[in-house]
Amino acid sequence: MTSTNRLLAGSAVVITVLLGAAPVGASPKAPNVRSWLLNVSDMPVGWAVTTSTKPTRAGCFAVGVTLLDQHPGSSGQVAYEEGQTPYVAELLVSWPTTSVARHAYTLATGPMTACHHVNSEGVAATVEPMNLGHYGDLSSAYQLTATVSGTTLASDYLVALKGRAVAEIEYGVIGAPPVGKVLALLKLAIGRVKG
Repeated sequence: MTSTNRLLAGSAVVITVLLGAAPVGASPKAPNVRSWLLNVSDMPVGWAVTTSTKPTRAGCFAVGVTLLDQHPGSSGQVAYEEGQTPYVAELLVSWPTTSVARHAYTLATGPMTACHHVNSEGVAATVEPMNLGHYGDLSSAYQLTATVSGTTLASDYLVALKGRAVAEIEYGVIGAPPVGKVLALLKLAIGRVKG
């Protein structure tokens, strides 16, 4: 074998090894979000794990369902309560790229600008945008309020994009949600997301 042929054969082996190690066109994977979810140890004393409700469509308010409809690569949900109220639910989803995650965030939050009233299971609720501060790369916040048998129920929702992940976090309570506790919880939850 001539030196030229050995050089070509050696180059072919190196190229084959390199291509095998990093296949051309390999798609990035969505990060696994399970370890980013809130833990019961993150919650105040007296809170416990509860059954997480599935995201539903309540008229124009369908953020969680819309996120799941975008076929995330990874998703997870948790829910906690202190007695029956307050109640906290977190839905966290991720995609392989930031552009896909941003698109899913836009699809989920875009319709909310025109969402003012919803009716779900015979309960009418009012939807209002809120300012809960800035979280992650993009965030939107909403409050749903309803009166059932003379009792006011309210849920604050935050939807935040952070890197390749989108979180929807709900804090529901009888009466008005305690703003300080809500803000502290949101900061903790979004801080756990590695995106």
